[in-house]
Amino acid sequence: MKNLLFTFAVMMATCFYLSADGVLTNDVNGSGMIQSPSLSIPLGQEDWPMEGYWMVLVDRFGQENWYELDVDYGGNYTLVMNLLVASCGSRAHIYYCCYGQKYGAPVEDASLIHGYNLKNLLVPYDPSTDDELYFYTTEAGYSYMLTLEKIYDIDTYEILGYNILSVQGSAVGLPAMKGDVDLDFSTDINDVTRLIDHLMNNSVWIDKGNADVDDDGKVEISDVTALIDLILGW
Repeated sequence: MKNLLFTFAVMMATCFYLSADGVLTNDVNGSGMIQSPSLSIPLGQEDWPMEGYWMVLVDRFGQENWYELDVDYGGNYTLVMNLLVASCGSRAHIYYCCYGQKYGAPVEDASLIHGYNLKNLLVPYDPSTDDELYFYTTEAGYSYMLTLEKIYDIDTYEILGYNILSVQGSAVGLPAMKGDVDLDFSTDINDVTRLIDHLMNNSVWIDKGNADVDDDGKVEISDVTALIDLILGW
């Protein structure tokens, strides 16, 4: 019986997709299909500030949003802000820029370890290489205090590098919903349609955090089954 319902749901989703000519909306403003965000921005080709300390938030549309940091009493640089699901997706992506030098995570989509700065080391990015600038990520839907801390040489007091001290605050805005693939803050057949289309040809944007319905760290066909179970209340 479950297999029959699964097959029926897939057929309905496919028919819905075809009837819409492939134009689906997952924009919270209903303005049309959102293309896959480019988190591999052509770094080194655009201008960025060469003075000051900045945190850069890459939103779910792949756009960079620059925020200048304020110096605190300890000589570090702090920013308090709300990371909203509507603009960030289920997870926010950030990196830093210090006097023209960009700094990112040591690995792709590294999760911030809150309250433990030594776990959030920033590494310099060289735009002349073919390597990508990796982002730190954190759960959206909360307020955060994000502090850029300097790492000093204990003898010369020379700045050797930077790390991030992150503190998660209270919930803000609408929360992320597991299974809300198109990020319209509901879970329905449209999410099944979009997830199938993404898995078939990777042509549409999905919120990968919400799309990992079975929480195995991957987005694949098993998530379609888990999503249908979620919608049917199983």
